[in-house]
Amino acid sequence: MATSFEKVLQDARSLSPEDKQKLVRELTEPESELKQANVRTLYDAFQERGLIGFMTDAPEDLSTNPKHMEGFGQHD
Repeated sequence: MATSFEKVLQDARSLSPEDKQKLVRELTEPESELKQANVRTLYDAFQERGLIGFMTDAPEDLSTNPKHMEGFGQHD
């Protein structure tokens, strides 16, 4: 029995040349479903207000000081 990946490859090989081109376009130039649906996200709203990347009263070394990463990714 073929694995899922092998099945996908097998199916892709059986596509017409036109369908292969469409598949390549979809895989290399995907548009997000949100953009296709013209949905405004919370990120969009924050970005419009200049709030992305904006922080005050925060340590300057968040990305380099291991102290700030203690417990990150751990679950109780």
